[in-house]
Amino acid sequence: MRIDLLERGVFPELEGLNPHFRPGAPKLRYLLDTRLDNAWPGNVHAPSFEIFEPFFSRLSSHSCGCGRTRAQSRGGYKYKPSRTLVTLHERVDLAHYLEHLVLDIQYDLGGADSFSGVTLGVGAGASQFVTVVESEEIRLGAFAVNTALAMMHQALYTGAVDPRFIHVLDLARWLRRTGHSRISPREAARVLHIGPAQARYCLTALRVLKYPIDIRDTGDSMAPQIGPVLVVEDDELGRALLGESLGELGYDVRCVADGRTAVDILARYDTSVVVLDVYLPDLDGLSIARWLLESQPATQVVLISGGIDVEHEDGLANSDIRFLPKPFKIAALHQTLQTVYLN
Repeated sequence: MRIDLLERGVFPELEGLNPHFRPGAPKLRYLLDTRLDNAWPGNVHAPSFEIFEPFFSRLSSHSCGCGRTRAQSRGGYKYKPSRTLVTLHERVDLAHYLEHLVLDIQYDLGGADSFSGVTLGVGAGASQFVTVVESEEIRLGAFAVNTALAMMHQALYTGAVDPRFIHVLDLARWLRRTGHSRISPREAARVLHIGPAQARYCLTALRVLKYPIDIRDTGDSMAPQIGPVLVVEDDELGRALLGESLGELGYDVRCVADGRTAVDILARYDTSVVVLDVYLPDLDGLSIARWLLESQPATQVVLISGGIDVEHEDGLANSDIRFLPKPFKIAALHQTLQTVYLN
């Protein structure tokens, strides 16, 4: 899935579509394409409400005016006051539920008493939907959309949501409540009562998901702690050399020989950095990188190979993914890892 349009306005012509819209309230409108371009056969799950509830304090109590009424309208949506949402079986359900995730994040971070939204199908093979949600602040709304979309991808691709997102959202709430504009990994670890590696992951997540506060490392003296690092390399000698060398440098490193095994490990949501060979015997590294950009945007990726121009690869342009051409020295990889994770 992807967001093809994101804009802010009042959109008075749309206020009549939702009786709960406040007249003249600012709104965020986004176009969601629900096609799963980076899914592999057999790896798409049907997410349930229970997957998301630990992350959202008000999700189970949302009032929803659009309930599925097949018997009344042949599978369409008809206004029907309800305290529950539809089940996640069809594309429109995914778009509709994503709307509620976006609203819930804004509730928690914005401190508003209520927000409303509406989701509308716009065609394109029944895969595109326009959603309009009330949003007091465009940057906060954009962060909510980016975060909700990443969490939905996780649920679809693995049947679970990264448990570290509880800390990501907790840190966003703390920053919002205190008004802090600068925070270091040490401070984040203290606030969240977590380790330094997880704290750095949370800061990375807030950065890539466009959290609306300028987050900078304040230059404290805490030693860099990077990990776990997953090395995906099919060449046995190269894999052994990378694992041994990175281990001697103090990294918490794991090594695998193929893409499927890598995806299984990544689905556990405990990897911070992936050193990923482009050419693998099953799934190619570029596909895995695109999959990670959708579902785990805070996981840092270093692609290693010869003859590939990552900057011009479809879906990877303008991303945070780094490329290290073969052959390279371990010192160069070490410097790259320091750069991507401590940026």
